[in-house]
Formats: sequence, structure tokens, C-alpha cells
Amino acid sequence: MLPIVAGLAIVALIYWFFFGPRREEAGQVTPEGVQEFTITVSGAYSPSRLVVEPGRPVRLIFDRQETESCSDQVLIPEYGIARDLPPFKQTVVEFTPAEPGDFVFACSMGMYRGTILVAREATGKVDLDIKGMTCAACVSRVEKGLRRVPGVMGASVNLATETAQVAAGAGVTVEKLVGAVERSGYAASPKRATSAERDVERAREARLVGAKFWVALALTLPVLATSMHIPGVPTMPTWLQLALTAPVILWAGRHFFVQAAKALRYRAADMNVLIAIGTGSAFGYSLWRTILAKGGHAEVYYEVAAAIITLILLGRCLEATAKGKTGDAIRKLLELEAKSARVIRNGEELVLPLGDVVKGDIVIVKPGEKIAVDGVISEGSSSIDESMLTGESIPVDKVPGHQVYAGTLNQQGSFRFEATGVGQETALARIVQMVQQAQG
Repeated sequence: MLPIVAGLAIVALIYWFFFGPRREEAGQVTPEGVQEFTITVSGAYSPSRLVVEPGRPVRLIFDRQETESCSDQVLIPEYGIARDLPPFKQTVVEFTPAEPGDFVFACSMGMYRGTILVAREATGKVDLDIKGMTCAACVSRVEKGLRRVPGVMGASVNLATETAQVAAGAGVTVEKLVGAVERSGYAASPKRATSAERDVERAREARLVGAKFWVALALTLPVLATSMHIPGVPTMPTWLQLALTAPVILWAGRHFFVQAAKALRYRAADMNVLIAIGTGSAFGYSLWRTILAKGGHAEVYYEVAAAIITLILLGRCLEATAKGKTGDAIRKLLELEAKSARVIRNGEELVLPLGDVVKGDIVIVKPGEKIAVDGVISEGSSSIDESMLTGESIPVDKVPGHQVYAGTLNQQGSFRFEATGVGQETALARIVQMVQQAQG
């Protein structure tokens, strides 16, 4: 009877850990409109990550439950606050944040640290970069986490591009969205990187995963071969198996344990948690048996832990290769884009980077040049190759009043046009966006 009760208790504990109520980081708003947080000071600040709104007063109530000298003062440098914290008493700190950003509060010795996130309004469409997703289940978990944020009207996550697009209503902040993703067990940040930067980052990650796989394979094969009881193959000493397996677990497989720790920190479970538990148990048990054997033979499972890590790294290598190929179509589309444009400003002809062109600019296009942005011809005429849009190889004649599109090629004449679509508003940008969505 006792084992059954113990088993049920363990199951209940696991269920509560992953699915039970969780402590929120946002404080209570008092009837006076003050954002109020109670922070327990005992070995650390809890909670240590606070989300507040700009322009609204904040009240921090520090409840110090210890006498350690390192926590006898709290500092918030950005707001010029330095306040003593008497032991076993509550101390109130008040201020009004003005600008969005991340601000640190810490003890005088810097051993206890926390972060105050002054939120930024995110009404409209918000793009986030997501790290750590490996499968469709990860996508589903992130989408559910984002949709649970009050005010979010929809969320779509793209595994191929590792991005999320969120439709946010009033009251939704970027920090709330990032926090929702982190509580799901993944890393998130506002989308800042360009396609080129993401390609470089992916190539670097692919090289690192490839290097880890080949090193893990070279170390795992001898351990695996000598553990299969193949006739004529001698058994490898236990200590040598440990020496070969340790780098596979601690270096090649370190990423799985780090990601598992992040997921468990937010009471979430993913494939990394399963890998870490499985390989960590096999390696830990084998290490314990090796120590007890004192150099003698012992029944160990080093080959199991090493083989699991190596095979999963092989899968990650194939995944990185596939992601690199999915970016080829987008990369080819982006190569159609012009890098600069001739613009008339204040009566002068300037050559500007594409990002500096704005709606209403008068753009000059000469024979043989690519059209930089979408617009309507205001002066001149020409024939334009629009095959990148229509597939039709015969140039199209254009006169004043006709629409022209970014990425198409001017053939013969010169003309001027008024920019009506720039940046993500061009037809080419929308095509790229649809290709990205299709790959997700």
C-alpha cells in the first residue's frame, strides 16, 4: 500500500510542478493607481523580475527576513535610490518610471540582484525572435503561452524562421510577450536581426553542432563497440569509458542540460528535459558505480548516454542543414532588391540607402537600374522587366500614372516616380513574408 501512495504522491507533485498555479511578476494596482510589489529578501530577491508601466507610480515593499550584512541596503542607481533595509521589517521604496527599459536593483555588495522592466506598449503587430524550439510541439507551446496573455488577439509561430508574429491589443507590452515565451521554456526577444544577420548566426550554430557531432561520434564509437559483447572485441575498462563519455555529456551535450534547466526554471517540460533526465541518469548511475568499483569492473551504461547524445546531435545537424536550405528561397528573393535609390530632396539628387527612402520621395530611375521601392510614375516613360513578379519575360511599357514595383528592372528609358510603398510595404517584401509563412 505504501509504494502505491508514494507513487501517487510523486505523480501529484509532478503534475503540480508543471501545471499548477504560477506566481506572476506583475504587481497589484492599488485604488490610488500605484503599482505595488512585495519583495521577500532571504538569500535572494523574490520575485526578482518586475514588470511595470511607465508614467505610473511604483511602490516596492522589501520584506527582509534575514540578518546577512550583504542585504542591509538596496540600490536602484537609475532612480538615485539607496535605502537601508532593517532585518525582519518591511521597507517601502517609491518612484515613478518615465522611460521604457531594463533597470537593475541590487544590494550594496551586488550579490542580490533583480530587474525592473519598464514596459513598452505593443499595440498592433509585434514580431519576436524565438530561440530553443525544436519541433511542432514547441511551436504549439509557444503559441499557447502567447495567446494566454490578456489582450493578445492571435499568435503565429514559424519554426523554420524561429520567429513569432503576435496581434496585440491595448495594454499588451513587449515585456509581457517575452515573459510569456520564457515561462513556456524558451528564449525570446524583440525582432531586431536582419535576414543576413540571422543567416550568419544560423551558419555559426550549424558549424558548432557539426563539430560537436563529429567529436561525439569519434568518442562514442569505441565505447559502443566494446560494450556490445562482440566476439573478439575486448571489454574497455570502466575508467576509460568514463574518460571517453565525459566530454560527450559535459561538452557536446551541454546545450541539452542548459535548455532543460531553463525549461524547469519556468516549470515547463520539453524534449531537452527528457534528454537531460535520460542521459543524466545513465551517466550519473554509471559514475557512481565506477567510483564504488575503485578501478575494478562494474556494470555501467556509459554507452547508452553517449549514444543518445550523439544520435540527437546527428538529428540537429540534419535540422540545421534543412533550415539553411529553407533560407535559400528567401535569400534569392532578397537579392532582387536594390541596395540604394536616387532621390530628389530639396532640389538635389542624392543616392540614399534603401532604408532611408520614405513615402512621398521622388525617385529617379535610369536605364538598366533596379527599381528600389513601389511607386507611381510621375514623369518620363520606359519599358520594365516585371518577370520576377509575373513570370512574363516581355517588358511592360510604363507611362505617367502607372504603378512600378521594387525589384523589377528598368530596360530603356529614364523616369521619375513617387514612392508609395517602402520597407515592408513593398510587393517584394510581402512575397518574402508569404514565403516565410509558408515555410513555417
